[in-house]
Amino acid sequence: MLGETRIFSATEGHPWRGSDVLHLIGAPDSLNWHDYRFHVGDELANLPGVNPDDVRAIRVVLLAYVDRNG
Repeated sequence: MLGETRIFSATEGHPWRGSDVLHLIGAPDSLNWHDYRFHVGDELANLPGVNPDDVRAIRVVLLAYVDRNG
């Protein structure tokens, strides 16, 4: 994997920190549905550690975690 973009909603203190190969996009809230889009070519500008010529495939993953105790 060369780089990653994450659209996320998280509590304070989440362990992620953006870098030249990790672009974090915070979701405004988790109570409503939102439509998130980006152009892959434009998104690569947010990942300066990734050479666009090296990208051969893109993987999209949807992950969810719910803390039933919180």
